[in-house]
Amino acid sequence: MGGLFDEESCLMRRGSKIVTVLFAGVWAAAAMCVSSSVAQQSVKPNLDADEEHAALEFARDHHPELADLLDQLRATNPKGYRNAIREVARDRARLERIEERNPERYELELKAWTIDSRIRLTAAQSVMGDADEARVRLRDLLVERNVVKLELLRFERQRLSDRLERIDASIERLESDPETTADRELDQLLRRARNRVEQVQRKGNRNTKVSTPGNDSKRPARQAKQRTTDK
Repeated sequence: MGGLFDEESCLMRRGSKIVTVLFAGVWAAAAMCVSSSVAQQSVKPNLDADEEHAALEFARDHHPELADLLDQLRATNPKGYRNAIREVARDRARLERIEERNPERYELELKAWTIDSRIRLTAAQSVMGDADEARVRLRDLLVERNVVKLELLRFERQRLSDRLERIDASIERLESDPETTADRELDQLLRRARNRVEQVQRKGNRNTKVSTPGNDSKRPARQAKQRTTDK
């Protein structure tokens, strides 16, 4: 009985290692799909400790299974780990930039990233399990990803539609009365110029008050009095 248990345990560990290696290959292939110029702009070739920790925490928050696999990779396949963690760091940096510009879009992009990560892991695990079951899981994930893609496309269409409305309004304003528009712009330009001159003048007046002749003339007298006291 013990021998059978040991054999099953050994097979499970071997299967886990195979999944880990396959997953590292999947992440490396995904990284190659990204142009080197974009990757270099997003993350440095070698991560420092803080960046690596942030990438691991990001994975732990949004795809715990990925974080566990990264821990295994770090111990068993350092090169695969470096490739995978750089890819996670790059994705995290990209999502952070999106969050700063557009929190609403960020939620959709984060959801898409999580689904993509689950697809990669499921694809790697499929070789060690039931192929039919893995196919069903992958299909469900792909359908889920397409739903998010559709939401992103609709979001982008609305953004472009809003921009087109603003452009059309600007065109209409310039076409209807370009001279009035020019007069308004001229008033704004001159107003900003006057404000700038006034700011410079106020700053100059403050500097003049700080170092006045009266204040300077008292300084030698105080110094002479101090020397007399010292004697």
